[in-house]
Amino acid sequence: MCHMCADPYSLELVLQPFLAMQTCHVVTNDRYHVIQFDTFIADTKKKVEVILASYHEALLLREEFCHGYIMVYSAKRKASYSVIESVY
Repeated sequence: MCHMCADPYSLELVLQPFLAMQTCHVVTNDRYHVIQFDTFIADTKKKVEVILASYHEALLLREEFCHGYIMVYSAKRKASYSVIESVY
């Protein structure tokens, strides 16, 4: 999950759907905070890990195995929105 530094929203608000899950665990390693939870994808129970990182940190994660990104941005902040716009 990537967010722009200095965006005017609470990370707790963005993370609440994940943290509210009964199987949610927050793990901190030497580099990142990771949210782990179990969920069903199709009919199979899977363990999902969401690494919390800024947009700039996420660029460094390109070398690591990653299925995709969840981009969180502020539509009211021009700098935040322009980064999302340039990604797509």
